[in-house]
Formats: sequence, C-alpha cells, structure tokens
Amino acid sequence: MDDRVVARQVPDPVPDPRPLVVSIVESFPDAIALPVAGPHLSLEVRGKRFGWYMEDHHSDGRIVINCKALPGVGEVMTQANGSVYHIPKMAKNRGWGLGIWLDVPGIDWDEVHSLLRDAYQIMASRTKKAKTAE
Repeated sequence: MDDRVVARQVPDPVPDPRPLVVSIVESFPDAIALPVAGPHLSLEVRGKRFGWYMEDHHSDGRIVINCKALPGVGEVMTQANGSVYHIPKMAKNRGWGLGIWLDVPGIDWDEVHSLLRDAYQIMASRTKKAKTAE
C-alpha cells in the first residue's frame, strides 16, 4: 500500500465573482443586485435586503458576501469550512449570520447558490407576509 499523501486539486477562485453573484441573485423571482457605494451590491427582494456583496470593504482587499441565515447556519458552515465561511462580526445579531469569502480557492458555487436562495427566501417570505397583511 502506498502511504504517500496526494495533494487534492483545489480550483482557483473565480477571477471576478461579481457577474456570477449577480446571475445567481437575479435568477430568483423579484430579486435584484443593486450597485451601491462603489463596487458593493445590495442583494434585495422587493426592496428588502437579504445580502451584501462587498469588494475591498474597510480596505481589506477581500471579496465577500454577507447574507441572512437561519440561527446556527453560520456556525455549522464555519465549522465545516472556516477558510470559506465566517460569521460577520458587526451584523450577526441582526440576522446576518453568514459570510462567504469569494477570494479563496475551493468555492462551491452550487452551495453559494443554495445559501443565497435560503437568504432570499427568508426575506421573500417576510415581504410576502407584509403584502398580504396590507
């Protein structure tokens, strides 16, 4: 038996993830990625924000999505892959429970799509309830 460790091939990050994020967001009904504050995008459904796409926020040189998540999701994702996922420091108490670094190798874009869909659904269900209550 060969005991050598074989290095796993990890795909490089997408050079410019912005168009892919916009494409994912705008695949959801009534969702839009609105440019705000330079390179940042507000990810919204019917005027309610479910995520932020940020480039070089606080001059850190990073590319990140911070999005809504159900309680505990951020912790689970961070434990599973702390190089890609984190819990946003400033916003976790406001339901912004998941951060996704987009400038690292190994991004699973199907998973990003699923997490953004979950964030979208949190806000879409709230706006739907608000509309039916009117």
